[in-house]
Amino acid sequence: MIRTELDEVREALVSLGVDSGATICLHSRLATIGRVMCERPVEAIGEVILDLLGATGTVFVPTYTFGEREEFDPLSSSTTESGVLSEYFRGLPSAVRSLSPTHSHVGLGTHAARVALERVRRPFGDPSDFSEFLELDARLVLLGC
Repeated sequence: MIRTELDEVREALVSLGVDSGATICLHSRLATIGRVMCERPVEAIGEVILDLLGATGTVFVPTYTFGEREEFDPLSSSTTESGVLSEYFRGLPSAVRSLSPTHSHVGLGTHAARVALERVRRPFGDPSDFSEFLELDARLVLLGC
């Protein structure tokens, strides 16, 4: 298996436009970047992302459930289909999750509340999480995808 240093992950994220004040929609597949050589690699990568974005940045991650489970609950429905990094972000105390039962996202940071409307949103079109990302000029970041 490929061994990857956490600093290499940081450099890759910077090269992908993850910097202070940015708004990003992050899709990830950590298995493809190799074994990250640190304790708690998922948490460490999440912390690197939040550190790079700083106090004024925002990260959104997919927390898709595709409606194949029990009734959707934005507070407790797992995101295993979307990967371990999405599940890590979903579990943070400041995470805000949108209400789309199939294509929800979790946001952390300055613009996170933009996806947390009081009504169920459509998965696509307007209003949707994706229309909010367009309005925010969010960058799509693919880490290991």
